[in-house]
Amino acid sequence: GLRLVVSVDGGRPQAADAHGADVTSSYPELREMAAAIGSQRLILDGELVVVDAAGKSDPEALRARAEATDRTTVQRLLKRTPVTYLISDLLYLDGTLLLDTPLHARRRKLEKLKLAGPCWYTAPWFTGSGTAVRDTAKKQGLAGIVMKRLDSPYSPGTTSKDWRQLGVKA
Repeated sequence: GLRLVVSVDGGRPQAADAHGADVTSSYPELREMAAAIGSQRLILDGELVVVDAAGKSDPEALRARAEATDRTTVQRLLKRTPVTYLISDLLYLDGTLLLDTPLHARRRKLEKLKLAGPCWYTAPWFTGSGTAVRDTAKKQGLAGIVMKRLDSPYSPGTTSKDWRQLGVKA
């Protein structure tokens, strides 16, 4: 997937990639999500993916979307290879910055928002043994899983000691 931080303010989105570049115009699907959120002000963290007909992530199709910058190409690819935004974290909500809030509390707030639509939804999360999650990720053909401490704050721009990425061998 492609990591994106998406700010929504007054029903308008602004998306930044992992390097901080504004990529909003490359993903018009996010406008529908922002419109559904409405007047609420929030900042989300998540992954963009392209899902193929078999329901698996398609990294090549996502790469084509990420490389498209002109409006005509973006509109053509929008119809052929729509993206889905998998929301994994809530960083800001209606005037409150949540970076120091523990992950478990941020996730509870995120789940209460019930963010779900045709091209976005709150990604599932699991607690406990990573074995079942790893096995499920493997069956779905995912490249890996991210494990985070439930009491961890959000650390923007850094690789936190509170999370680990585990590759999943197919």
